[in-house]
Amino acid sequence: MRVLAVSGAAVTMLLASGAQAGAVPGADLGVAVSGPARAAAGAPMTYAMTVWNTGPVASRAVAATFALPRGFAVIGLDAPSCTDRSRAVRCTFRDLAAGAARTVRLQGVIAPEARGPLHASARVRSATADPSRDNDTAAVTTPLTPGTDMAVRLTTPRRTAARGARTPLTAVVANRGGATARRVTLYLGAHGAHLLTSPADRCAATRASGRDQYLRCDLGTLTPGTSRTVRTATQTGGGAQRFAASVTSAAGETAPADNTATAHLTSGPRTR
Repeated sequence: MRVLAVSGAAVTMLLASGAQAGAVPGADLGVAVSGPARAAAGAPMTYAMTVWNTGPVASRAVAATFALPRGFAVIGLDAPSCTDRSRAVRCTFRDLAAGAARTVRLQGVIAPEARGPLHASARVRSATADPSRDNDTAAVTTPLTPGTDMAVRLTTPRRTAARGARTPLTAVVANRGGATARRVTLYLGAHGAHLLTSPADRCAATRASGRDQYLRCDLGTLTPGTSRTVRTATQTGGGAQRFAASVTSAAGETAPADNTATAHLTSGPRTR
């Protein structure tokens, strides 16, 4: 009886070994997606999709599809083999060797009117047999917080100033509601002029080129219904001076139309 038992086990092992030897090896593909812990309506957002092959053989003609959530518009892809069409990003990787992985980052903007949460999913396929398809799909859900409505207004007391005169330029940044805006930043551009600012406004020049100047002012946090005023001044020179302002924050923007403003100043006769 013991001989028969051993013999039976040996036969079973031989049969299993023969089945494995005759099997065609596959490539175990997998995909994962990730996004931020939270996102805001009107704000930028980045997804990452990673495709890998654990082998044991190379995977041929690999293709991955990333289904976009409603209200998410792609503005950048870091892989030339990916295309954005009809709320889906499709990527082809040709061959993926055993042990290799590829990551694609999708930069986008969430529509101001978007409603959460945001649901995104991905799947991967290839022309090579996959012994385990449980990891061929993945999904991510991102909670969406409400955005806010930032606005900027740029004014001068006059349209024309005597050449050589100092003219004030005032920028008013307001949070019109929705949510608290953190890291509020005001950008000022002076074309044909240079601006004088107060140290209290925390403005610093980011670039100067000839008679043009660009400033960045860090305004901190603005709660709904509050505003900050930045007062600058320019000395009128020859010709026209043009000024532009824009405001951004870490919160999403629900009404971007009033995030920019312009002003103009023309020099008159020189004062005596």
